[in-house]
Amino acid sequence: MAKSRSSSKSGDLLAWGVTSIFLGIMLLISKLHLFSDEVNLLLFDWKNYFLYGGIIFVLCKQNRTIGSILFGIGFILRLQDYFQWQQAYAEYMWPLLFTVVGIVMILFYLRK
Repeated sequence: MAKSRSSSKSGDLLAWGVTSIFLGIMLLISKLHLFSDEVNLLLFDWKNYFLYGGIIFVLCKQNRTIGSILFGIGFILRLQDYFQWQQAYAEYMWPLLFTVVGIVMILFYLRK
């Protein structure tokens, strides 16, 4: 039991460390204005940071739950922009998202 906890903590440290380095590099690149304004708006939009974090956590951790949740939130936020959802749909998005995330977390808990 202690070994699985230890490996879980090292996976957490790796994921958080890689995420921290990645975000630091992204912020530095944005301050250096290496890309055009259009590319900057796309790459450095706050909604993408959920996607970036989700991808890093999925790649760095054995337990991919947090990464999947972060990626899902980022994906939904990006969908809002691409499909220009009407306000009527957008107001239901967050309650549904929290409900689905809760259900997924409970199912993962019950699976163990």
